[in-house]
Amino acid sequence: MIFLHVPHWPAAKTIAIVKHDGQVEAARQLGAAHVVQATTIRKAIRETRALTTKNRGVDIAIEAVGVPDAWQEAVELGAREAR
Repeated sequence: MIFLHVPHWPAAKTIAIVKHDGQVEAARQLGAAHVVQATTIRKAIRETRALTTKNRGVDIAIEAVGVPDAWQEAVELGAREAR
């Protein structure tokens, strides 16, 4: 459940990636600063990177779905020095 606490970290800017309309509001209520609603992995990566400084990617990516494609997406979202 750590992903529920991330929005409360000082200086954290949480970006949630969702597929369905109903998930957008839920992500905002849980504290996401930005919500990317994407239908493809490529679109999610492109839109998420656009929200980061110089399109560098995220510092921390948390994959909480458990699907192999989602894991690969999380890896591709990360900056070079990401965790």
